[in-house]
Amino acid sequence: LELPERQLSRHRRTALDEYRSEMAGLVKRFGDDLSKCDFIAAQKLASRGRSAEEIGKAMAEASPALAERKPGHEADYIERTVSKVMGLPSVQLARAELARAPAPRQRGMDRGGP
Repeated sequence: LELPERQLSRHRRTALDEYRSEMAGLVKRFGDDLSKCDFIAAQKLASRGRSAEEIGKAMAEASPALAERKPGHEADYIERTVSKVMGLPSVQLARAELARAPAPRQRGMDRGGP
């Protein structure tokens, strides 16, 4: 039994969903150091294979009080943060391991179908 693509996509979390989820826990832990929370959330998403573009879009949409914290240079802040995260050795290692890992098998694909 295969589900149509649109049904499968409902169950996949978006980068924005992941970012918001990470930030909820980080804000509780680190309080009002929102730049630190942004950095750690971006690091976690990057380590899970999210692209720099996905992370940047999620930060732009969901970073708490971004316009007030970084007035006039929100895009630069996001670009610099994501760039630093993507350059971290731990992130590069995690991404390399993800690239080497076999892709998860999809249901229905192992039954000799087309």
